[in-house]
Amino acid sequence: QAGPKLDTNYLRPYKGFSNIRMRMSDSKSQYDSLQAAFSKRRGDLNFSLNYTYSKAYDNASGSTADLEDFRNPSYNWGPSDNNRPHIFVGTWTYRLPIFRNQNTLAGNVLGGWEISGIYRYQSGAPFSVSGNTTTGSRRADYAGGNPYLPNGPVVDAATGTVSYLDITQFTPSPEGRRGTSGRNQFTGPAVSSWDLSIRKNFRIA
Repeated sequence: QAGPKLDTNYLRPYKGFSNIRMRMSDSKSQYDSLQAAFSKRRGDLNFSLNYTYSKAYDNASGSTADLEDFRNPSYNWGPSDNNRPHIFVGTWTYRLPIFRNQNTLAGNVLGGWEISGIYRYQSGAPFSVSGNTTTGSRRADYAGGNPYLPNGPVVDAATGTVSYLDITQFTPSPEGRRGTSGRNQFTGPAVSSWDLSIRKNFRIA
């Protein structure tokens, strides 16, 4: 049998007041990383490869962070908003050797071409899962199963909303306590992008 429903004012730390805004410079952060780079800068093929494996944690990622429980910093401790565990960037340029430096019609037309590109991969952005309660939006309870949809993201044709998580693994937290899911506990899709360019060098007499 359900107990009596508590009044919203019962859960407020200062009775009779709703939102009380304040700014405090007491947050903590920690960043650890392994960074590696490899490059080749001579010859027709030049390239640079960079990889960073890192972990960034804090209890507030900016001066405008709106903490759910300012009296309990450990409850807000989690991955930073800009936490990206894996970042790889590769750049390359290839100078085509054919007809190069030939002062002929074929050399002027077919020589002096370069192909270059940039590839970037990075882990997805972290985010929290919230649920609507009588005291406003708060972090939800997490059942502990696999939170991601087994067959990948699903797009709602009517709204265009993309869903990545199985919502059956989450429920709104009860009125008497905070939610069990962590801050920025879950991760969105990774980013992978290519840029390609073709250039030609020619002489102006």
